[in-house]
Amino acid sequence: MPGQKPPKKPRKTAAGRKAGQQTLYTEALANEILDRLIAGESLHAIIMSDPERFPAYTTILLWASDDREGFRARFEAAKSHGYDRRAENLLKIARGDQGAGSTGDVKRDRLIWDAERWDLSKRDSKRFGDKLQVDSEVIHKFETLDDDALNARIATILGMMSSAAKG
Repeated sequence: MPGQKPPKKPRKTAAGRKAGQQTLYTEALANEILDRLIAGESLHAIIMSDPERFPAYTTILLWASDDREGFRARFEAAKSHGYDRRAENLLKIARGDQGAGSTGDVKRDRLIWDAERWDLSKRDSKRFGDKLQVDSEVIHKFETLDDDALNARIATILGMMSSAAKG
């Protein structure tokens, strides 16, 4: 009919599923994701390795936030172990181990090392961030002053401030 818009096609996600279509939680799929996280793979890399089979990023985060079948604690532990694996890999890259991702080019390896270290410091700052240790000693000395002594002290300080402003 003239003047009518054609029906909208359902929006599809990057994985080819209809938008809003959730992937069912299965223990086998969850375990595979967790095993790969422990191996040091990023969640994004896992999903993109087979987007037809793996759920969307947000779906996995919902599994964790909803604590689907105890997934939250296992997800956090798997990420932490994966960060450890990535940190170990950094040492291998620093030693020039090409199996660990070293390119053999010292400048390029340094760039990889710096980027990985920065990423780890943002993802788990307590363990991999730069620690800023601040040592300070504050001594509070309180004196009890009567009104006359307090007024004299204030006058002295004001006199010092006015002479500093003039000078």
